[in-house]
Amino acid sequence: MESRTKGTEERPPAGPVALPHAVVPDYYGRTTSDTLFIMPYKPGNLEESAVGAYAGVIAMLFVAPLAFWSRRHRSFNLFLAALAIFGLSWILNVPIIVSALRLPGLNMMSHNRLVFATCFAFVGLAGVGLEMLSKGTLRWQRWHWLLVLPLALLSGLCIHRALVLPEPVATEWGLKVSQGEKIRWVENMSQLHQVQAWFRHHLLIAGAICATGAIFWCLLGFRKPLLTRLLFPVTCVGLMLDLIWFTQERQPQCDPALYYPAIPALEQTARAKSGRVVGYGFLAPTIASM
Repeated sequence: MESRTKGTEERPPAGPVALPHAVVPDYYGRTTSDTLFIMPYKPGNLEESAVGAYAGVIAMLFVAPLAFWSRRHRSFNLFLAALAIFGLSWILNVPIIVSALRLPGLNMMSHNRLVFATCFAFVGLAGVGLEMLSKGTLRWQRWHWLLVLPLALLSGLCIHRALVLPEPVATEWGLKVSQGEKIRWVENMSQLHQVQAWFRHHLLIAGAICATGAIFWCLLGFRKPLLTRLLFPVTCVGLMLDLIWFTQERQPQCDPALYYPAIPALEQTARAKSGRVVGYGFLAPTIASM
């Protein structure tokens, strides 16, 4: 806390490089035992990254925009949209907001964790959007086809990244492993090929999910009564499958037994007879009293 008052930032703003993480959580890999991750920005772990803003790409880029068709929820939607932007402002390095969050007092917080507010905002917008979709009364205009572009471009980006793997996954790690260097748990080329296959597989799946959202927009634009009625249940299934895929093999919570690992010196002190305890350079007086 003292270092933060002097301007130290353990998790400084990342900039636009963190934006793909908010909509494609596997964009830079994972920290599971079957792959590696490449974090181009601090803090270097997924729990502190923009992944916390993820509410499902179909919910964020297809269902949530539908909320703005509701005039009754206009003020509510604008508030949630502002909240979503604010939650990502620190990690995306939005100039004015970042300067305000660096003011004395506010700089004591870990602003990268505000991404939870972005996730909450998109969930709220998606709820309103689902209500509008269920009514089947959306008025489509030609310019609404522009809303297909974000999902279509994101799908193309994921597929391209799967076919042309990013560095260091593509070649740099291969050179190091061939020279006998160990990269975390990867010790040989067979294990590296496993990591490369993981990136291809997961990025292709992400591209398919984004393409599904783009198809939903196209079906909505056709304005066919049958398609409009079927789109709501199909979208609900798509939202659930999207989040089920997101949670696969993710376990952000470790074993509670590891929260406060046993310290032999303190255990021995606790079992000792009544007397004085002197800690040199490490033992806080409150611990000794307990």
